[in-house]
Amino acid sequence: TEQGHKMGVNTVRLQEDGSLVATSTDAAGFMDSLLYEEISLVGKHVMILGAGAVVHSVGQTILESGAISLTLANRTEKNAQILVDKLSAAVPIRAIPLTTQALKDACLECDLLINATPMGLSGYPHDFEDLSFLSAMTKHAVVVDLNYSPAVTTLMLGAEKNGLRTLNGLGMLVGQALRAHEFWFGVPPTQEMFNKTLKLLSV
Repeated sequence: TEQGHKMGVNTVRLQEDGSLVATSTDAAGFMDSLLYEEISLVGKHVMILGAGAVVHSVGQTILESGAISLTLANRTEKNAQILVDKLSAAVPIRAIPLTTQALKDACLECDLLINATPMGLSGYPHDFEDLSFLSAMTKHAVVVDLNYSPAVTTLMLGAEKNGLRTLNGLGMLVGQALRAHEFWFGVPPTQEMFNKTLKLLSV
């Protein structure tokens, strides 16, 4: 459906009457992964690299979870601005180009940096060529790369060299799976379920 397309459906359930109910586990799965890693968004400045479908649902949820600003950086700044215009919040939201200088300026006030682009993904032809913007981040900041193949991406390596905490996208994948399991079988996810599944997939 048109509504399903807008929300980025990735989970469907067949009802007893034969009808289908669709949902997206993107935002809930991502937020669960932060929760289980003891990362709070309250009072945090957040920046997301990319402006794809997942950024729409995750971005809105971030804004509803206590973040005090959200910056979207994208190679085509216009696409980031279109997404910014769709989001709603009482805190500052802005779009910037995905350039080294713009990222450096934005990183001066960034507590959580999320890579939602395919850059760094195994098999993708492009990767980050200049990671100097990471040096502008304070040492308490966290860098999350939603890619998980390889397990440690170029972005994560650069962040770790700057003393920053890093996470890959495996936690979000597990969070999405557990939320899908809840949608299908009514079993709410728990920290224990998350830890066990993450450990199995990390081997």
